[in-house]
Amino acid sequence: MTPGFEGSPKFDGIGGDYARVMVFYDRVLILARDTEFDETATIVLAPKHARDLAAGIVAAAENAEAFQ
Repeated sequence: MTPGFEGSPKFDGIGGDYARVMVFYDRVLILARDTEFDETATIVLAPKHARDLAAGIVAAAENAEAFQ
């Protein structure tokens, strides 16, 4: 794992995948780990963009729950 993300909140996914979120100065960093393909990606967002992404995730989750 990227050392800067140690101790940051961890959000578990399916099959061992996970995401971590942290703040670095005035930016929101998101680390996403795909364990099946052994890949990691980090994106850096301004607070407004992070809020927009979070709202999009909530909307998608609500739509996905309709299929459960």
